[in-house]
Amino acid sequence: MNKGTLNVDGGEWSTLFSIMLSTLAWTNSCGYSAKMVHLACYSKIEQRWQRPDSDWVKINVDGSVSKNNTKATIGGAMRNSNGEWLTGFNMVTGVDEIFRIEAQEIVEEMKLAWLKGYKQVEINCDNVMLIDTICNGFASISNIAEVRLIYEWCNKDWKVKFRHVLQGSNKVADCLAKAAIGKLNQVVLFSVPLQYVIRLLEEDTHDSLYKGNTVFIHS
Repeated sequence: MNKGTLNVDGGEWSTLFSIMLSTLAWTNSCGYSAKMVHLACYSKIEQRWQRPDSDWVKINVDGSVSKNNTKATIGGAMRNSNGEWLTGFNMVTGVDEIFRIEAQEIVEEMKLAWLKGYKQVEINCDNVMLIDTICNGFASISNIAEVRLIYEWCNKDWKVKFRHVLQGSNKVADCLAKAAIGKLNQVVLFSVPLQYVIRLLEEDTHDSLYKGNTVFIHS
């Protein structure tokens, strides 16, 4: 597969991958100076939606690109520690790489949470590379403007947690993103949950009552 899609054989690709891992390990050992030590970043991934800690709000975000690459959409849902709906949004945005799209959706949700006055916010996203970039401090020097904006918003006077989650715990945000219609770059807010996500919300609330559904990937 590597030879057919990447035009390299297994040996060459393995060498490249080893170099990438070594570079990341070296960077982590040195401790990048821009690392935001006040951020709480988790080394675990959730298989089901989990309620946030008391007095925190949880934001799930997701992005979607149409199969024919004609449009991209983003969506997010904000809930309190009881699993109750606070607000949601979706937006049609320009077709771009998924990394940039999902960074933009995090920015939009951070803006929304800040405007509503929430001071303790947990953001869940299924893009592990994006979460790792934020938590390791590389957001401040990213060549992607939306990623640098995340860094700027994180440094405001509030507490922000980031968590990588599996798609199974991100179903509501995924549904909102895929259902987005309207004008380009126009944020559509939902003060009450839409009919097509109510069942997913009920499933999340039910699932969050059960323990033992977290997979630890490293210590």
